[in-house]
Amino acid sequence: MKASVAAVLLLIARAASAQVIVNVHLAKPEFIVGEPIHVVVQVTNIGRETLWLPACCTNVNLAVPDGTRRVSPSMQSCHPIGGEIELFEGRGGGPPLIRVSPGERIGYQSLLRGYALSAGTYELIAEGSVDIRRESMDRRSYNGTVQPFSFIHILEVTIRAGSEADLLQAFAPYVAESRDRDPERRERAFDAIVETAPAFLEHIIAGFAPRSVRAIDALAVIGSRQASEHLKAVYDQPANDSQPTYALRAVARIGRREDLDFLNRVLHHAADPMDRMYAALGLGKIGGDEAVRALVDGDEHQPELVRWVITSALGNTKSPLAVDALVNRVGESSLPVSITCDALTDLTRHRWCDDSWDKDVLRRRWKRWSKTNRRNGRLFNAADGCPNFPELLPQIP
Repeated sequence: MKASVAAVLLLIARAASAQVIVNVHLAKPEFIVGEPIHVVVQVTNIGRETLWLPACCTNVNLAVPDGTRRVSPSMQSCHPIGGEIELFEGRGGGPPLIRVSPGERIGYQSLLRGYALSAGTYELIAEGSVDIRRESMDRRSYNGTVQPFSFIHILEVTIRAGSEADLLQAFAPYVAESRDRDPERRERAFDAIVETAPAFLEHIIAGFAPRSVRAIDALAVIGSRQASEHLKAVYDQPANDSQPTYALRAVARIGRREDLDFLNRVLHHAADPMDRMYAALGLGKIGGDEAVRALVDGDEHQPELVRWVITSALGNTKSPLAVDALVNRVGESSLPVSITCDALTDLTRHRWCDDSWDKDVLRRRWKRWSKTNRRNGRLFNAADGCPNFPELLPQIP
């Protein structure tokens, strides 16, 4: 492979001046569908000086150009309002440094993230850098000047189909390490389990959920009724951080009809307006007439931004009742007409506003169309796909 030869030559040329050489290989010859895929990065000090390298966590980006990206469940309509809570989990400061003498080698493991690969052979590109610090002349400290050494390597990864027993066997080491006393091994096992989110390890993932956003997101990917129950338990526990809100967001993303009463309770009684907005979006994803009734009933006395989100959620319900509910909202001072128009467009795949923005004209036009088409017209939600060019949709006459 010409690209691999060029990458290796480039790596060797850089290593000569950087005093290190980097070798990249797969942790295993082949993997089973659904198994975590680890890449091993080995850094060898080939020079005459002692170096200081990070004890873990090289800056490595792993990509599979022809691989299928994992799609996380979404609760948003085609015209979403507002943003998501930013996911952040990390430790303060950088990783510790270790001393690497001439001839010594240190290894790192990187996990492929964000892919759902089926059986086959793929090209995996590992690109990144290692931050190198040289030891000071007095040999009692290191030079704080960082010299990043960049590398790129192309690997061939083979993934084969396997039975459930094969997958259980593949995960057995991760399950064991998730209970290890060594925090580094425990963290690596945790990363692998929540990244791939196997349903048969739901009970282990649920154990991490009260303190980990990644575990919460993994439960959302699993999406089972039991996963939703775990998430609701996290939401209902006393906490001084954002963990309950993350759990509520995951329940909304799953959008199970069994959770309608729970989300309705949150919409009515949550102290945090953000929680009310997530509850509204979850009701919108569940959809149907009952969800519309819950949204309309919960709209009273809500803060302005929550009402905007309720309007958007109505456009995701795929219910004829939502058409009337949205048409009745036009002209309300606290609701921009554009938000109502977008919600109706999401619901009907028609354009409901024009350049005039005359609310009286719009109200008459909308009521006329609703009376004629509400029961017989086809309705949509985000799960049906969002139009690439909404401006080309037919205009309500």
